[in-house]
Parts: sequence; structure tokens; C-alpha cells
Amino acid sequence: QNYPSILAPSRRSAVTGACLAVRRSLYHEAGGFDEADLQVTLNDIDFCLRLNGMGYQTLYRGDAVLIHDESSSRGADIDIAKLKRRAAEIETFQTRWNTHDVQDPWFSPYFDRYSESGL
Repeated sequence: QNYPSILAPSRRSAVTGACLAVRRSLYHEAGGFDEADLQVTLNDIDFCLRLNGMGYQTLYRGDAVLIHDESSSRGADIDIAKLKRRAAEIETFQTRWNTHDVQDPWFSPYFDRYSESGL
């Protein structure tokens, strides 16, 4: 069957926590989400990277149909306190995973890694 590549099931470094399926025992073994240093931003990506470091693979299912209302429960990061928290969490993540100079092996070089939309 011919899929557009974005729909084809494939390996990824991480997926959004909004649609993440993992065994409960594995969630606990990996330490769950980092609620201390990554309270809102990037905790799902950090979790997937820890699982990858434990030898597990993150699989992406582009053929799943879901609705994700981004930030509906917490609101947008538009006030100064939220922007500062977000910046601190991004810095923590970048330092922890040395993402300043890392190219994700599963991310197309044709997309912009500094844009949330990838374009």
C-alpha cells in the first residue's frame, strides 16, 4: 500500500504525550514524566528519549486519526511568568540532551527543526 510518508508507521525519536501509549510498568521503570524540571514543556519528549536510552523504540502511527486541542487545559504561554517558565524548561531540556548540535536521525533535513510546525 502506498502511503504519503507522513502517514506511514515509522520510528521516531519522540512523540507527543497527548497521544502516547506505553505500558504502566515501563512508564514507572523509566521514571515517568519529569514534573520537577519540565512541568509543562518537553516532558513528553524527555520521557521518550529516556525510553530510547533504555533500548526501547518510539513508533509513530501517522495513520491514527485524533483531535488534539493544543494547550486548551492550561492556556497559551503568553504572559511573562509562563514565557519565563517555558524558556527555563527549554534550556533544561537542551542542556540535558545536548540538543544544540544534535541532528535527530529520524527527522527529515528538509524540515525546520526550530519551528513547531516543522516548515
